[in-house]
Amino acid sequence: MELVSDLSWMPVCLCDDGPIEYSIQTIRTNLSGIYPQDKPHEKKTFIIPANAFGWFYDHMIEFHNSKPLKGVIEGSLDVQLKYGRSHNLNEEMEIKKKIFVSFNSQEDIDVIEAYDM
Repeated sequence: MELVSDLSWMPVCLCDDGPIEYSIQTIRTNLSGIYPQDKPHEKKTFIIPANAFGWFYDHMIEFHNSKPLKGVIEGSLDVQLKYGRSHNLNEEMEIKKKIFVSFNSQEDIDVIEAYDM
């Protein structure tokens, strides 16, 4: 069985007083110690309009496994980014999350939970 998972995502910001720009400096995600391909992202800088969420998807995590996925898989998310207003990225933020993914009997993702580390 092969599972290709796009669980590697992260909410970035909720802006309430105008657009904000952010740039992903580094992102490392894994599930059960399996990391996505280490290749550059096509786009790493984004502008989020006022009163909107921003999302960034890391590369897919692929599971090549003959056993069915059952129970809970643990992973982590570690992101460093710069952000600010209109090409003035003078603030930095680091996000570290512990991720838990559970699967139902059909091997579909049932629940995803993330907690601050």
